[in-house]
Amino acid sequence: MNTYFTEHMKDLSNRAYATGVSVFTAFLTPEEQNAVAETDRELISYEFFGGHESSERRLVRFGTEKDVDVVLPFPIVILRAKPLNAKFSDALTHRDYLGALMNLGIDRSNTGDIILRENTAYIFVLEDMASFICENLTRVKHTSVVCELCEKLPEGELFRTEEKSVIVASLRLDCIVCAVLNLSRSRCAALFSEKKIFVDSKLTESASLIPKQGAVISVRGSGRFKLLDVTGNTKKGRIVLQIAKYI
Repeated sequence: MNTYFTEHMKDLSNRAYATGVSVFTAFLTPEEQNAVAETDRELISYEFFGGHESSERRLVRFGTEKDVDVVLPFPIVILRAKPLNAKFSDALTHRDYLGALMNLGIDRSNTGDIILRENTAYIFVLEDMASFICENLTRVKHTSVVCELCEKLPEGELFRTEEKSVIVASLRLDCIVCAVLNLSRSRCAALFSEKKIFVDSKLTESASLIPKQGAVISVRGSGRFKLLDVTGNTKKGRIVLQIAKYI
């Protein structure tokens, strides 16, 4: 991560300490969150949150009760965008909604995760951008949409997962990633070299790492999954893992 980003994080941390009031970043990518963690010793106490415990893109709140007098709530709201006429709607994707948001001229850091459920998007955004997005997000692809503040999330899990069993030769991280994402060893090695693999939001360049039970493994551009349990062994001595893949 570049020096400007690191210095900006230090500035926000120092501002929180000087004023006694918590200070927030915009939404950060996993790479940026990892850079914050690597600068840990030079920052006051902080917390990550993206609107939901399973969010991938998250804000940092500099200053907890340990270091500041006033701890402000995370300035995140959820918007719901859906077609005006479901019958004549295009089949909309995450990319379609993201593209429509970027066409409004806003920075990607103003928006967090976008979750699609049956052509409806639930969009985590910074509170001060909500009105602008609601007023201007009127079309996605060729479909007219209505965007409004979501007071209540839909029933069931917003971040859905699909559980499955995978068979691996060992519990090394590279073996698990290859099995879950059906990748070749060479492609998996390239992902490590390209710094695209994160375990619990921390950049991981060690292919031989043994992730802990419950770890969330993210592969930029390919998805993420949670390591649930080792459930047994095959007759040939290979290991059977239960994972939950985010869908």
